[in-house]
Amino acid sequence: MMSAVFMALNLTAAEPPFVDLPLAMQGIWVADDRQCRRHRAALAAGDQGQIIGTLVGALVIEGDLIHDVAEYGEGNFYRAITVIPAGSGRWTIEAPVGIDTIPDDAAVAAAARINVTRTGVRLSIRFDGSPTADHYRLCSVRSR
Repeated sequence: MMSAVFMALNLTAAEPPFVDLPLAMQGIWVADDRQCRRHRAALAAGDQGQIIGTLVGALVIEGDLIHDVAEYGEGNFYRAITVIPAGSGRWTIEAPVGIDTIPDDAAVAAAARINVTRTGVRLSIRFDGSPTADHYRLCSVRSR
């Protein structure tokens, strides 16, 4: 069963060759407290359009998917094919990327490298040479 956020974003569960991300990474990760408050208010109001709008700039991570949310629920979608532990709370992930769509099996050959560090409620993530971005845990979207 997928989370309400992933259902609102029309995401589906993946099949092999994709692998689940560590539970410690899964959840909704926002840029700051203001974004968190706006998202919680939209959830309380039950407004699906506002819920997705408040996630722009956030990371939604569940199962094998990392969604770097952009306008209207679009953005970059990464599907993990390998997860390599790199120490306590650190991982290197290989994942093909889909721009505004979830990548399929054909995209596996062009996988991006993602470095992730989790320290408490902070998730630092670096996508294929881009600057490191910090996000903070909003809530868990785990459904498995």
